[in-house]
Amino acid sequence: MIAFVAIMVSCNKDEASSADGFATVSFRNIGIDSEVISTITPSRSGEEGQTDEEVPGGNEDGQGNTDGSENGGTETEEPFDPIAEAVKNGFKLSVVTHDETVYACTDYEKFSNGECENVELRVGGYTVFADLGNPEVEGFDQPYYSGSKDIHLDKGDNVDVDLECKLANSILKINYTDSFKKYFSTYSSSVSTSKGNTVEYTQDETRGAYLASGEVAVYVKAKKTGANEATLNVGKYTLNPQYEYALTLDVDASNAIMKITFSENVNKEPITINVSDAALNANPPYMTGEGITSGEEFSIVEGITLDETLKVTISAEAEIASCMMTTTSPYLTGKGWSESVDLASADEDVMSVIKNSGVELKGFSGSLSQMAYIDFTELVRNLPKENPVDVRLTVTDKFGKVSEEFAFLAKKQDCMFSVSPTDEEAPFMGNECKVNVTLLEGDVNNVQFALADGGQSLSVQEISEPVDVDGVNQYTMTLKGTDDMQFINPFKVNAKYLTYDTETDINVSYGILLDNGEGDVWAKRAYMHVYNVPQDEMQSLKVQKKEVNGDWTDVQDLEVSGTSLIAKGLSSNIRQQLRVVKDGKEPTNVLEITTEEDKQIPNNGFEEWHTESFQFKVSLIGNRTRDWYLPWIDGGEDKVWAVNSKKTMLSECTNWNLDFKVFPTISWSSSNKSEKTKSAQISTVATGAWAVSSGGAVTPHAGELWLGTADDGGNHLSDGILFISRPSAISFWYQYSPVSSEKFYVKVELKAEDGTVIASNEITDGPQEDVGKVMPIPLVYDNYIKKASTIYIHFKSTSSSSPDYKTNVTMEIAGTNQTSHIGSVLRIDDVQLIYE
Repeated sequence: MIAFVAIMVSCNKDEASSADGFATVSFRNIGIDSEVISTITPSRSGEEGQTDEEVPGGNEDGQGNTDGSENGGTETEEPFDPIAEAVKNGFKLSVVTHDETVYACTDYEKFSNGECENVELRVGGYTVFADLGNPEVEGFDQPYYSGSKDIHLDKGDNVDVDLECKLANSILKINYTDSFKKYFSTYSSSVSTSKGNTVEYTQDETRGAYLASGEVAVYVKAKKTGANEATLNVGKYTLNPQYEYALTLDVDASNAIMKITFSENVNKEPITINVSDAALNANPPYMTGEGITSGEEFSIVEGITLDETLKVTISAEAEIASCMMTTTSPYLTGKGWSESVDLASADEDVMSVIKNSGVELKGFSGSLSQMAYIDFTELVRNLPKENPVDVRLTVTDKFGKVSEEFAFLAKKQDCMFSVSPTDEEAPFMGNECKVNVTLLEGDVNNVQFALADGGQSLSVQEISEPVDVDGVNQYTMTLKGTDDMQFINPFKVNAKYLTYDTETDINVSYGILLDNGEGDVWAKRAYMHVYNVPQDEMQSLKVQKKEVNGDWTDVQDLEVSGTSLIAKGLSSNIRQQLRVVKDGKEPTNVLEITTEEDKQIPNNGFEEWHTESFQFKVSLIGNRTRDWYLPWIDGGEDKVWAVNSKKTMLSECTNWNLDFKVFPTISWSSSNKSEKTKSAQISTVATGAWAVSSGGAVTPHAGELWLGTADDGGNHLSDGILFISRPSAISFWYQYSPVSSEKFYVKVELKAEDGTVIASNEITDGPQEDVGKVMPIPLVYDNYIKKASTIYIHFKSTSSSSPDYKTNVTMEIAGTNQTSHIGSVLRIDDVQLIYE
């Protein structure tokens, strides 16, 4: 019979738009084909009188003999309605595409009331499924109907979909002949299904049970007067969906033979079983476990060594005819394992898969035997976590007698492996650290460690005795890296155990480093990078210093810059130690440093001068002798200053033409003129025919004094001298007498060995002062890392490119009055390098 059920379903509209568009679908009709194909007689049962109904719930007039009984089952007040019974157990309408359910309706009441309609779906291909009943439920009055249909939707479609559902179960009746009933005083049957369920048939049961399609095993428990009760295996049978089958049990009392016939028109040889008193009284097969007990769960923790044997031994007085092993395990199924197999008759391929999975078998090959065993030790030992194996064993002997089922569940228990840091930080610049490892059970020595970044191995140096932490063993393990490994920043440790691969963070204690080596150590200060201290805690740190044979003392002048500390006020040119102290913690590692020398420029007070006498001829006057002045002692090691005064005379002029731009003079402070010392006078001099007021043109040149060398013509040969200290500033005493509001010029440069300028400053507009004054010039560092290699200081009497001058000015040059064309005059003394 086909009953049509009107269905109107809908779902929430997908709010996301699609360039491909949508279509509307209505699932208006689900036809229920309640026909059952009988294998009991040549004709199909229930074939006569079929009608189509269009009401929810199917045929109100009953379904004839679809349950396999004469009146639809045991006596009931109302006829059995298989569709109504199916709906009681479940209802589902679903739309699937690419293994994803895009719509589902599981509320039968809403469906039957027509509350769902106009399902909007994106264009494309779909499969529509309808299910009435529960496929997992088997038994009497438990039908399950199912159907599906493929559809394709184009943009703008409005489609009605009709489906037809058919019985997805099989129906199995068990009939007993009068001879059977007369031979046995009590009896019952049971069926083990392909889903692992067992359906019991009582002695007076005449209905057919709804079973999942597939292979079933049927057992009869019977007792004959004067003999023991026996459970007999009456065969395995394959059931197809929508078919009705009958198993008929008969007994030939004269020969004490039970005959089992399966459905008249199924081509299957009848099974015969000896049911004599001797056979019935014989002991049934039995199984005993070694290391495992039937009905219990066997659990081992991951990673432990399994010393005991896990084995099931089979004993059968009448010899083993069949040993059915049923396993529920997606893990084993994935390895090609058959869920149900008869170990006594399985082919070589099936047995090979079982053995390769770690099961050892004995007594199942060759002729029938009375003893056999199945060893599961290796299977369970290698079983992954979260992959339990449910094993069920049933043995049948050659008399058809069946053992009690031996069932156990084997699984791996989580070893509770984890790795975490201890409260103890790894020592700064060390190569050892500690971690906590937890294991429920297992060998902690099998854990492997490495740095997560780089993968360098860490060896285990020490393992503490375990302590119980929430029922789990916790070990503290000391790990060590290679000798060239040093822990500076926090890092991650990778730990591997069995299939586990995890990481944990390791904190490193605070410490200090000179990130740039000697480049971070100056004459009176040092730059230290502080590691593993939050920036907001930097102000709480102290720096301590210790000189040779001294004690640790706090550095009073301390500057914080980000995560760096600048210790100031250190002693120069001395070997000493530095460390950092944080409240409540041990001091950091100790840095061994040697500060730079707070060195000064040689002859920085210009007290030493070299004089060199020479003769030259002046027309109209004759030979003249003059002294030449250079700011250093002849033969000394302080020849660092150079001047642009010419050593040669311009004898073609009518009078002498001395080019003395730099020479010694007397300086004094504005406060005490009695303390007179030598200084360097740097003058702008106009050279040419100056002796006669109406003489020819003259050219003014600024006087220059610099660190470096010059030739006899006063030209620069080199700028700068070797110098490895790094001052923070320079200062000098000066007096300045400018003309035309000119400014004097000063330039300072420190260069590294590669020629890079690391610090400099330039003054192009030196102030005018009539009296002596000290002028500081800070050095601006562009590079605090590189060491100095040279220093260059350059003074000029004017910064003007076209300096002015006064004619016929008389000045005292080293005690002698000289007349010349003179411009701006700068006196320099006491050039000091400042170290802070």
